[in-house]
Amino acid sequence: MISLGIDVGGSSVKLAASANGQVLWTAHSESYSRATKEQLVDAIHCAAAGRTKNISTVGICVPGRLDRGRRMIVLSVNLPSLNGLRLDDLVADSVGEVSHVELLNDSTASAYDICVSHRLSGRLLSITLGTGVGASVL
Repeated sequence: MISLGIDVGGSSVKLAASANGQVLWTAHSESYSRATKEQLVDAIHCAAAGRTKNISTVGICVPGRLDRGRRMIVLSVNLPSLNGLRLDDLVADSVGEVSHVELLNDSTASAYDICVSHRLSGRLLSITLGTGVGASVL
């Protein structure tokens, strides 16, 4: 089972595929500015370079505030074109159908990275600074 991580940033998309705890490949898209949904789909598709055939799960990290129930971004200052975008549609259009899509915002993704990288246990408060300020508690 191959998992794909997609990090949608304000100027590019980063990808990482893994299986059994091993990184299989990473990729980075060309730079963009104020990307539309169609440009993001193209950026993900081009960066993946045809390597999405066996992807079963996708984790997608996006800048902004998520509505997990509606599976969309409520507010993205960095990428206003994401406002109201259903993230399952973005994944399906760029990667194809997968069995599971996990949605994360920048703050939560950063917190998970810190927790896993440092093998932390217990509670973690992660505060992120960028275009805006975010926080996540694990």
